[in-house]
Amino acid sequence: MARQRAVLWAAVVATAALCRASSNVKTLHDASFHDVVDKSETTFVKFYAPWCGHCRRLAPTWEKLAEELADSEVTVARLDATMEREVAHRFHITSYPTLRLFHGGKMYNYAGSRTLEALKGFAQGGYRRAVPQPTAAPPQKASASGEDDPPTITIGATPVGDPVEDDDAATPAGSVHNHAD
Repeated sequence: MARQRAVLWAAVVATAALCRASSNVKTLHDASFHDVVDKSETTFVKFYAPWCGHCRRLAPTWEKLAEELADSEVTVARLDATMEREVAHRFHITSYPTLRLFHGGKMYNYAGSRTLEALKGFAQGGYRRAVPQPTAAPPQKASASGEDDPPTITIGATPVGDPVEDDDAATPAGSVHNHAD
């Protein structure tokens, strides 16, 4: 009898662990962030730190939000900003949790209540009342040489009275040329 209870208890614990492991929240990484955001009509992202108490308190509500929006066009996601530093740096994540919604190439900061109803309302269209911010572009791919080719800035001046003899010299001072083209 005791052995049957132990086996039953182990099955209950294993089932509970599997239930916790399955989640509708999409976990993002530096490498996958822009692919997920670009493919989803709307992506609501929680930038978090695992040690942050506010983040841990928000986690069950974030899971519930993902569950309730699972059949919608909204992807509910999370990104560990302490591990995925490239994206966190690009979006200037300095406090946790930071909640940002991405829609139509624009980013909307969420600063409202952390209730399920408020988060869901924002994700389902309430963001339209917020002021959009430009999204940070994904990093550029490395060139064939293996190095990044940033644009070259040409600054120059022609001495007063000297004729301009070649077309490149006629370029206004401070013009930006991308020599990678």
